[in-house]
Amino acid sequence: MTKSLSFFVRIHIYNKVYTCTCACNKPYLGIVLPEGFLYPIVFLPCRDLEVVRSFYNGILGLELVLDQGSCLIFQVGACGSGGYWGFCSGGKSELIDPKNVCLTLVVASREEVDEWYKRLTKLNVTCTKPPSYTAQFHIYNAFFRDPTNYTIEIQVFDADHAPSRDTHAVVSNAND
Repeated sequence: MTKSLSFFVRIHIYNKVYTCTCACNKPYLGIVLPEGFLYPIVFLPCRDLEVVRSFYNGILGLELVLDQGSCLIFQVGACGSGGYWGFCSGGKSELIDPKNVCLTLVVASREEVDEWYKRLTKLNVTCTKPPSYTAQFHIYNAFFRDPTNYTIEIQVFDADHAPSRDTHAVVSNAND
């Protein structure tokens, strides 16, 4: 199931939205990084790297691409990489209220949102909102809490409201 987990990643921090793009610097969802930039990495503080590793690698199935000792970097997105999330221990871990951070993983169908809901709740991951449709944003989604108390959102856009209509972004909703 993880092979289609994320082909688009949105990150909300204090109501600002950051979009990850393809590391190969090709258009991805109609977005290209400025010349000279290869890929985005979002770094977030944490207290326990082993708990983070267990959740993001063991439960979500994200590939750990770099262990720097005090930082773990996981690959997210499609097109070979898409972007990275880094979690670092030590330092100024109190700068961000975890409840103000939402890490969104977009999947291809409502069924996948439901599958992730079943999988994560079976693994005792705290669900803060079961799968449901949010008409205002044209999405079907569910929310969870990671061990750091960050919000994890698993969602699918309605096909006609995805961020881009190029071939990377087209999603289908069998329940429409």
